[in-house]
Amino acid sequence: MSASKNVRLAAAAALGLAAGGVLWSRASQIVPYLEIQTDRITRTDEFEWWQVTFKVRGGETIDAVRLEAGTGAVQLPPEGAREVPRLKAGWSAAFRVQLDGPGSKGSVRLVQTGRVPRTYGVPLELKP
Repeated sequence: MSASKNVRLAAAAALGLAAGGVLWSRASQIVPYLEIQTDRITRTDEFEWWQVTFKVRGGETIDAVRLEAGTGAVQLPPEGAREVPRLKAGWSAAFRVQLDGPGSKGSVRLVQTGRVPRTYGVPLELKP
């Protein structure tokens, strides 16, 4: 091999490594988060049922998402149905909660655990 060919190969390898490093650093900056939506699915004279749906975003698996009571007369599902483990990016899941009293105000919390822990306050109210 000639010297100029070796120089070109070395330059191409260095450029490839630099581009890979830039992509890796940008990908590591995308932290996992939840995209959350609430829908009232049933309303009676005594209570309302709400569905809290979430989708994992950010290109990383979340250890678990846990549902907790927030404010108001919120009735949570049984203990074993309040957590969804090992959610990969792009996966969705949902919880159903009961809010006592029609037209009552209330909220729940979704707690994301893993490398980037977060807590989301989720109001149970109709969107305008």
